[in-house]
Amino acid sequence: MNIKEDYVSFETAKLLKEKGFEEPTMHHFSADGTKRKFQQAHYPEDIAQPTMQMAMKWLREVHEIVIVIEPYDSYEQERYEFTIYKRHDNDTFEWDMVDVLNSLFVGYEKCAESAIDYCLRNLI
Repeated sequence: MNIKEDYVSFETAKLLKEKGFEEPTMHHFSADGTKRKFQQAHYPEDIAQPTMQMAMKWLREVHEIVIVIEPYDSYEQERYEFTIYKRHDNDTFEWDMVDVLNSLFVGYEKCAESAIDYCLRNLI
């Protein structure tokens, strides 16, 4: 088996940049969506392309939003659903489940991308 890293899409990368994501990454996009590797010239207008895990960690550590992805029982094909938790506005360690659409996604990565996108558009 050849396991590879999964990166966010260009649209999600643009949303991350809009919301303040400024972490260094090995991959990025030019402003027109062309993929570049870190070893190439890095311009200020470039858009970082983090892995999905890095984007989810940024949401957790910077915005106190946790994405939980779970398999959904289905006899037809492998499907996943996500639940999003956000920390209370006070200093407790309590988390609130955020209401999300009851959508099922074919594939873990599709579910993760959708959950990240949901958080960026609706919670930050």
